[in-house]
Amino acid sequence: LMANFPLAGLLRLRGIELDAAQGRLAGANRRTIENREHRSRIMAGLGTGQTRPSDPATLMAVAAARSSARADLAALDALIASSEQEQAEAQAQFREAKMRTVPLEKMAERHRGEAIAAELKAEQDALDEAASQRAASR
Repeated sequence: LMANFPLAGLLRLRGIELDAAQGRLAGANRRTIENREHRSRIMAGLGTGQTRPSDPATLMAVAAARSSARADLAALDALIASSEQEQAEAQAQFREAKMRTVPLEKMAERHRGEAIAAELKAEQDALDEAASQRAASR
């Protein structure tokens, strides 16, 4: 039935585009979640170890570690912002691909329904003709 649908090739292309957009969105969602989880783990790590350093060397080491962690957090915050932007763009591309695909899918479904109706009508016409021929021959 789809072989007779005049826009079948375009529908296949739109389906491929939609699948690709969906894949990009899934990847962007995954990266954003992973980056946020990574940040949460770093934040949780900063909250542990609240013992007070007993000597200046330990104090300096703790200060250096916290400074490094803050720098890592700043870099991670930038990465999260970037992944959220990528996610927003991927979401917009997915919506656009969906808007281009859905009308074609509806047209294809309508075409399928019309083709089935035409087949059923032809079958009923053939049955009616056979019945009338049988009745005429009696």
